[in-house]
Amino acid sequence: MARNGAKIYMTEESMKIVIYEAEKKRNYEIGDSIQSLKLGTTTVTVGDQHIEVTLIPAGHCIGSVMFLFRIPNKTILYTGDFRIRQNDVHKYLQLHKKGDPIKIDVMYVDTTFIDHDYPEFAKRSDSVEVMLENIDVWLKEDEYNRVAIHTSAEYGYEFVFNKIYKRLGEKVAVDGGIWQLYKCFPDLLPALKNDDNDPKIHLCRRIWDKNDCKHNNNIQNRYLSVFFSARSWKNYDEETKSCEISGPDVIKVLYATHCSRSELLYFVNYLDPVKIIGFPNPYVPRIKETNYKDSFTPSPLKKKKLEAAEEVTVKRKVDRKLLEEMFGV
Repeated sequence: MARNGAKIYMTEESMKIVIYEAEKKRNYEIGDSIQSLKLGTTTVTVGDQHIEVTLIPAGHCIGSVMFLFRIPNKTILYTGDFRIRQNDVHKYLQLHKKGDPIKIDVMYVDTTFIDHDYPEFAKRSDSVEVMLENIDVWLKEDEYNRVAIHTSAEYGYEFVFNKIYKRLGEKVAVDGGIWQLYKCFPDLLPALKNDDNDPKIHLCRRIWDKNDCKHNNNIQNRYLSVFFSARSWKNYDEETKSCEISGPDVIKVLYATHCSRSELLYFVNYLDPVKIIGFPNPYVPRIKETNYKDSFTPSPLKKKKLEAAEEVTVKRKVDRKLLEEMFGV
């Protein structure tokens, strides 16, 4: 990329994550190829092609966005990893015009959980609320009780950390490595601290061996292990508890940062794009299995409209084949 002047566009938060991960692998040059964009609409000029790009929050992890591309007579939506619940789709004003869904010619959509084994996922806030009740009881039972948070991915649990701090008044301790990244977001993540001195709650990377955790420096401590996942919660429905006590010191929490099958089908059918390309799995169910678009009554809440950002110009020869493939120009 550095050789041909290509740029990678992303949010400022994503840029910090990418640079952090790259530098762990001693790649110190990738930052020169990244250009951050603000939420809202920007006009990006690539060669002689003007592309209107709108960044829309994707609900996956800190800094994650969907990209809406517009050129004359063509609109493309790239969701990236995302999770939007059915009752929230109508709140995304950038996907509507005069209250109706915009016309989308091509949609590149996240199909991580399109499998029939994942028809529904619990609302994240509901799962976290039950988890908090259990953690609160555990911490109050004994002065030596502690909590170890185990996540199935490195990012995407920022909502959980902030909820713990807001509800219980306890900051979550993270180790020095990821702290170097998370400390860059003090306003977005007030719930974190870098503290190895016997914290009550910490993010633990030692999933299988509690005794190997560097936070376990007091033999009197008893740890409640809280495991977050989505893939292990097959065939979830409203009758299933989204927070499961699976032992005297283990809690399993359903926490999904991707759409369930029903959320995905609703999103696609609601916007009704002309062409659909799924990733990482093919998007097969083009025929509506259920009339998902009419199965939910939207709440009256409205999402704040995003402001427009500045224009961006890329001074490089445009790859016509790529533009033809993506935009049909």
